[in-house]
Amino acid sequence: IIFIFLGVTSYLTDCYGSFDASALAVSAGLHSIFGAALPLFAKDMYLSLGVPW
Repeated sequence: IIFIFLGVTSYLTDCYGSFDASALAVSAGLHSIFGAALPLFAKDMYLSLGVPW
C-alpha cells in the first residue's frame, strides 16, 4: 500500500507542477475520507465473503 501512495504522490507532483501542494492536500483528504469510511462497510464486507469467520 505504501508503494501505491508513493507512486500517486510522485505522479501528482509531476503533473500539477506549481499546484502540487494543492493536489497533495486533496489526495490526503481523500485518503482520510476513504480510511474513515472503510470501517463502516467492513462488517458487511466480511459477511458477504461467504467464509464462516
